[in-house]
Amino acid sequence: MAAARRVGSLRLTCPTRLAMCGHLRPSDAQLALIAPFKPILSCADFHTARVNPSAATESSIFDWEDAQVPLPKTRVKKSRKYRLANEKTVTHKSVFLRTSVKKLGNLARQIAGQNLNQAITQMEFSHKRVANDIAIILKQARSAGITQNDLTTTEMFIDQAWVGRGSFLKNKWPVGRGQANLRRSPTTKINVILKGDDTLRRRAKEAEEKRLRRKLWVPLPSRPIHMRTDFSC
Repeated sequence: MAAARRVGSLRLTCPTRLAMCGHLRPSDAQLALIAPFKPILSCADFHTARVNPSAATESSIFDWEDAQVPLPKTRVKKSRKYRLANEKTVTHKSVFLRTSVKKLGNLARQIAGQNLNQAITQMEFSHKRVANDIAIILKQARSAGITQNDLTTTEMFIDQAWVGRGSFLKNKWPVGRGQANLRRSPTTKINVILKGDDTLRRRAKEAEEKRLRRKLWVPLPSRPIHMRTDFSC
């Protein structure tokens, strides 16, 4: 029965033995299979590994010098999800303001998509009562973007702005004959998301790639109309 011995990562299965020292010797067929991949162990090295396996060094069949060829550098394309996760983003939430969703929503739609400094200027010169509060909230968001995400004041813009309804404040409204009605005052908050120039560059690049992928529009060929009647164009 053939004997087997594992030395390192090389496995030798030998049907014959040397008469003089008793070492295992690979057959000619095994030499033909092993030779292109790994140099054959010498008799002394094999004897040392057989007597003291811990003294044998671990090796691999891929250790020869010809295999040490540097692989070509390939550029890994980052996914859109990865790029979105690594963009600088600031999310700022305001306190509840004493105004309605309808009034605050108009101002939120006005500043959405604009440069941050331009939006602050518009809110400071607006005649709406709650516009001054929105200007203060935008300044707080600008400070958070500078300190937390290293964004500059010139590159920040308002990517999204939306409002949320809060609870109603209840107070008494006195009427005639010593009676009072219950008056409800709404509260609303505004949330803004600030981003930088890297988002604008990514969107411009995606828009250009989408335009290039679009199928070329070809107009209909100008051909003569046969069998035309008086009612045809």
